[in-house]
Amino acid sequence: MKMKKVYICAMMSAVSLFGLGSCSSFLEQSSPSVFTPDVTYEDVDMTYKVLMGVYSKFTEDATYSQYLGIILNCQSDSEIRSFTAGAPASDDGRGTTNYMPATDGSSSMVSKTAAALYEAIERANVLIEGIEGSSLYASGHSDVVAMHGEAIALRAQCYRDLIRLLGDVPFKVEATKTDLSNVYLPKTDRFVIMERLIEQLLQYAGELPWRQDTPERISQGYARGLCAQLALMRAGWNFSTAGEWEAPRDDAKDWHKIAMEQTKIVIDEGGYFLTEGTAQYSGFENLWRTVCQRQYVANEVLYEVGFILSRSSEFGYTIGPRLRTTTTAYGYATQGQILTTIDMFYSYHPEDTRLPVSVYATEFRDISDTGEYTNGVTSKTGISEYMISNPSEFRIGKWNTMWMPSDFASASYAANTKTGTGVNYPMMRYSDILLMFAEASYMYNGAVTSEARNALYAVRHRAIPTMTEADFAAYIGGKDFLKAIKDERRWEFLGEGSRKWDLVRWGELHTAIQTMKNNCLALVGLTDGVTPYQFEFKTRRVNGETVERVVPKNVYYKYDDNNEMMLDVNYDYERTKLPGAEYFQSATGGLWFWDDKGDPRAVVTDAVSKKKYQCFISDIASGLFREDYGALYCPFYPIPSNMIRDYNGLLKQDYGFPN
Repeated sequence: MKMKKVYICAMMSAVSLFGLGSCSSFLEQSSPSVFTPDVTYEDVDMTYKVLMGVYSKFTEDATYSQYLGIILNCQSDSEIRSFTAGAPASDDGRGTTNYMPATDGSSSMVSKTAAALYEAIERANVLIEGIEGSSLYASGHSDVVAMHGEAIALRAQCYRDLIRLLGDVPFKVEATKTDLSNVYLPKTDRFVIMERLIEQLLQYAGELPWRQDTPERISQGYARGLCAQLALMRAGWNFSTAGEWEAPRDDAKDWHKIAMEQTKIVIDEGGYFLTEGTAQYSGFENLWRTVCQRQYVANEVLYEVGFILSRSSEFGYTIGPRLRTTTTAYGYATQGQILTTIDMFYSYHPEDTRLPVSVYATEFRDISDTGEYTNGVTSKTGISEYMISNPSEFRIGKWNTMWMPSDFASASYAANTKTGTGVNYPMMRYSDILLMFAEASYMYNGAVTSEARNALYAVRHRAIPTMTEADFAAYIGGKDFLKAIKDERRWEFLGEGSRKWDLVRWGELHTAIQTMKNNCLALVGLTDGVTPYQFEFKTRRVNGETVERVVPKNVYYKYDDNNEMMLDVNYDYERTKLPGAEYFQSATGGLWFWDDKGDPRAVVTDAVSKKKYQCFISDIASGLFREDYGALYCPFYPIPSNMIRDYNGLLKQDYGFPN
């Protein structure tokens, strides 16, 4: 990717040009420079370097390398930040993701993220004003015009994330004045902020090309998609400053229309299409293998945050399958701190090709631990896939270090510690455009149009290539269309940072998480001993025969020729062991928490395991369920205390947080 070597020099150039480094205040970012605007913005290369100074903020842990890209998107009904049962707020990060932040605003994670976003906003403000005052922009220089559109979209993205995290915030869209008269501003209603951002994106998105020479720069497709995303947020539910959920406002249809129109433009004019499959891999797996190999998926990725090998990106380490051992083949062991659920696993259609990519019910262990592999397995890579028995250890597989290029494995192995993978974060994919269009069209028209139906079908058919038109007709014919879209977004974007925010705008954050908790307990027989889990997709085809889906008691599998990957695993149907010594049985003689009573569902008999899993499920998103916590159901975090301090009393906490 062409941007990889540009970031470092651009970061240094931007800082040296305008002194845009961190400051103790959130919005006070001015510094004199020997390079005045009338010099800088009359030169295309200099303007480009300032633009790169905005992008460079996104490579930090406080933004998309870790906090915003991974951790702060967690604790939905799909993604969970790992924690010890009984201690959901054991540290700042875990407490914050469990909706139990320090109510005085002292969360270091939230503070650093807000500061980084405001610094990026200030850099964008400086750039926008500089470009708008230049003769190059006035004369319509194509490169400079496009950079202006990029800066507008980058600023909108930062404010989108600020209002997701904090609700109402100070809204500053001009560079800091030398007398600091425009630094300390009061909060602006988040709905007003969204309206202003949408207005700007509608005005300037057309300045951008449909394709950049790298995915690490914003395209017109992303700018219009971001506009649609903000419009859907504006049309959605609101959590008021008084601490109450408010239903969509009377003008919601106007914003649905904007979302529908903007995504329709992308579909009709953008030239994007969903990644197709090959003889070896499904289209979905082919997409994610390509992302992990740090290649440009120009047909599907509208914009991705760019990182640098060995320097940035926790994708593959903090989120991804768990590798418990370091090997020359794949590098340093990974943590896989971001979990998904047994409910997520069993919610997919059994033939959905997204399932084996998205959800890992296994991990990878050192083959020298012979106790784990009773049949004497050996592997060329030093690790073999191992079936876990704990339903709280499912992980998300899209960012998979085993798919990454050898340069990462070499750097990671040599460092013998956590190493930046350099793997990018796709901020928006074409499937998001399709599903936003389907949703906005349905909400605006009040009916299922053929175009909305086709958009949903495209995403679902890529996921399930065996699905016929008749299958799809039966599926949506038996299901509310909006519910079908919501479910499709959950299956399509697991781990990509959208589910939590979708649930907030739908007003379903609390209820969706509670439903997930109930389903998890039902799947392992921990409800009332009577209530079974209700599979949406009740059957699957096995060797041409239709079988009923169940949580099986006996699970059998074999390894590939390298004794590395497990094959032919019956996670969701019962069968007897197939003939042949090559087949293994799951380590406990069953799956998850089975007992030996022949019950058709998993039943925990070990009192310690039972209590631990119940405790774990109860602790997920604890702050949303504890009336004694104060900010019940609140999706936002307190304003950082150092920001409150810097504003000298101008800002106060809302949403039930104490002042």
